[in-house]
Amino acid sequence: MRRRAAGCRVRASLHGLDSVGGLHAALERAEAALYTLADAAVVAADSAAGAAGGGEDAGAAVQKSGGWFGFISDAMEVVLKILKDGLSAVHVPYAYGFAIILLTIVVKAATLPLTKQQVESTMAMQNLQPQLKAIQARYAGNQERIQLETARLYKQAGVNPLAGCLPTLATIPVWIGLYQALSNVANEGLLTEGFFWIPSLGGPTTIAARQSGAGISWLFPFVDGHPPIGWHDTICYLVLPVLLVASQFVSMEIMKPPQVNVSLIRHSAVIQASSA
Repeated sequence: MRRRAAGCRVRASLHGLDSVGGLHAALERAEAALYTLADAAVVAADSAAGAAGGGEDAGAAVQKSGGWFGFISDAMEVVLKILKDGLSAVHVPYAYGFAIILLTIVVKAATLPLTKQQVESTMAMQNLQPQLKAIQARYAGNQERIQLETARLYKQAGVNPLAGCLPTLATIPVWIGLYQALSNVANEGLLTEGFFWIPSLGGPTTIAARQSGAGISWLFPFVDGHPPIGWHDTICYLVLPVLLVASQFVSMEIMKPPQVNVSLIRHSAVIQASSA
């Protein structure tokens, strides 16, 4: 009876968490949902500001987006403007661009302990993948035994399957705050300057355009055989997204767990079971 109760508890706590890929997929979906909510909050704030100020002058102050993480975005916006003013005072070109880079470094350094914990937990889970596959092959068809052996393996290795989830979730509000801070600055019209090859830090589109389904109107449809903003600006804007996708692909390849020969593991399990 005690064994069955323990199996139920383990099954409830570890169900769906045996695969590192499943954890990453769930976290990516949660993060994407939160960023979608952040986009919606920005658009809602802008719409409310437009409705409230319909009869005011065009030069009226732009309503900032707040939302759940407004206090974080407000603080980051203040820091960003301080960094920009400091860089401008010493005549650094592309002041806003470098201020954004510096602010991102500060945020990254502040969240480094949590990121380190998440990476260490992920690597530990990946190192256990061969043993997990062996358990699944040896006790195929006996889900309760698989859960019990998996829990025993985690305990012996000192690994908590949820240890990588909590740090990631804790950093999401910080990055959404940074995103909203940059959105506020862009809505204020302060990111119109370029940065090296990038024509404008504000980008070729807006959050409102993306939410209305016109987020790629700067790219499609073509006009006289070229994008609406021209090939030069289009290529300049596409450089960073291409680099981002390439870096994400490399990162995924580095973090990919080693391939396990499942058939060999099953064969070894059969031999061990027969010899026992």
